[in-house]
Amino acid sequence: MPEMDNEVRNQIIEAGVRIFARYGYRKTTMDDIAKATNKAKSSLYHYFSSKEDIFKAVVEKEGNILTSAVLNAIAKEELPTDKLRAYVKTRMKALNRLANIYNAFQDEYLENYKFIQNLRSQYDNFEIETIKKILKQGIDQGIFEIDDLDLTAFTIVVGMKGLEYYWATEKDIRRLNRNIDTLFDLLFNGMQKR
Repeated sequence: MPEMDNEVRNQIIEAGVRIFARYGYRKTTMDDIAKATNKAKSSLYHYFSSKEDIFKAVVEKEGNILTSAVLNAIAKEELPTDKLRAYVKTRMKALNRLANIYNAFQDEYLENYKFIQNLRSQYDNFEIETIKKILKQGIDQGIFEIDDLDLTAFTIVVGMKGLEYYWATEKDIRRLNRNIDTLFDLLFNGMQKR
C-alpha cells in the first residue's frame, strides 16, 4: 500500500510541475491539478493538505534537480576556473527549464510563504558554500589570489542573481555561454591593462 501511495503522490507532484509552470502559483487551483491527474479533488487531499503543500513538493523536487545538476557539472571539471563556469552555466540552463523553482526564487507574491523563505535561504547557503569550496581549491592550487573568501563567494552569488532573469530567459544557448564566458574572463582577468 505505501508503494501505491508513493506512486500516486508522485503523479500529483508531476501534474503540479506542469500546471504550476503553465498557470503560476496564484492561478493554479486544486481542481486544475485534480483534472491533470484524472483524480477527484478530494483524493488529492489524502496526499496533500493544500495547494501550497503541492507547490512545496514541486519546488523541493525541482530544487533537488537543480542542486544535483550543479554538483554533477562541477564534479566533471578539474580546474577551479572550469568548475565556476560549469556551475554558472548549469545553474542558468537548469533555471531556464525549471519554471517553478525559478518562480519561487523570483515571485514577490511567494515571499509571504515560510517554506519559500526557507528554500531561498537554504539555496543561498548552498551556493555560497559551493562557490567558497571552488575558490578555496583555486587558492590552494595557486590559481586564485583572494583576500576575503566569504565576501568573494557572496559577491559571485549576488552577481549571478542579478543576471538571473536575463540569463534564465535567454533562449540562445550559444549567446548565454558567450555571455557567461565574458563575465568570467572579466572576473578572472579584470579590466586593468597590465
